[in-house]
Amino acid sequence: MKKFDNILLPTDGSKDSEEALKYAIPIAKKFDSTIHILHVMYRDILYLREQVELTKSLREEVNEEIEKGSLDAYKQVIKSMLKKVEDKGLKAESKILEGVPYKKINEYAKNEEIDLIVMSNRGLGGLERMMMGSTTDKVIRSSEIPVMTVRVG
Repeated sequence: MKKFDNILLPTDGSKDSEEALKYAIPIAKKFDSTIHILHVMYRDILYLREQVELTKSLREEVNEEIEKGSLDAYKQVIKSMLKKVEDKGLKAESKILEGVPYKKINEYAKNEEIDLIVMSNRGLGGLERMMMGSTTDKVIRSSEIPVMTVRVG
């Protein structure tokens, strides 16, 4: 049986990501794994950058304000998730990166020698999904390591 020393749990801050954690924890317990909690901030968080006519300086200013507020919120979400993992007596690490989510997830998985990615089948959705497609779908299609999806809802 394959041993999962390092499990990656990408989070977008949604309740669905927290649900995926409920599946990652028992696997980590069985294999004495480290759970890596990762959030990737997409700098052009408006996603409509190409469609909305904003000057470059205004777009950068708007992105900085959104990012500042979002970063604080994501830090709190990750802190809560880390506590849940550590309360179960497991090892945990966390990281916030910037870039295209599915690319950074795969890059992190490769660099950190991740053995399994656990993520929900959906996240925040809505406009983000319409504009970018599902991050989960993109990770599944491009990952070189196993991806476990947790069906939510």
